Amino acid sequence: MLIRPARADDLAIVATFPQTSDELFYVHPSAQFPLTAEQLLPNFQNRKGNTVIESSGAVVAFANYISVTEQGDATIGNVVVDPARRGGGFGKALLEFMMQNAAQQYGCRRALIPCFNENTPGLLFYQRLGFVPSAYEPRVKPDGRTVMLFYLEKKLAPQ
Repeated sequence: MLIRPARADDLAIVATFPQTSDELFYVHPSAQFPLTAEQLLPNFQNRKGNTVIESSGAVVAFANYISVTEQGDATIGNVVVDPARRGGGFGKALLEFMMQNAAQQYGCRRALIPCFNENTPGLLFYQRLGFVPSAYEPRVKPDGRTVMLFYLEKKLAPQ
């Protein structure tokens, strides 16, 4: 397993990871299904810490920081794992790297992750990593239904 900075040419592979319109909504709410590299590019260009995990030479996971604040918060977003590799520890390794990097590189004291109420696997995954709900807000899905976006937080160890 290799964790490295993402490159723009990785986005074509990452775009194949969301398998349904719901999965895409959880990863990138403003994108249209199916996801394309072109839809990911603005986030890639405007966010910090674009990171991938490679396994056997293939990109298998991706995440970045939606924001890093002067108050010491890193909000992690666009978290997605290759569907054929889910359950293999890549998501956990990526999130642990993103949290450690936020503390070391940016001096962050807290990690935040947005997660929709309908994304039960995501909520359970983040809970296993020690994240707890801290805030929420309603959001409207493309089909017009209102869902709840939870912000989950975890304190980071000082580096």
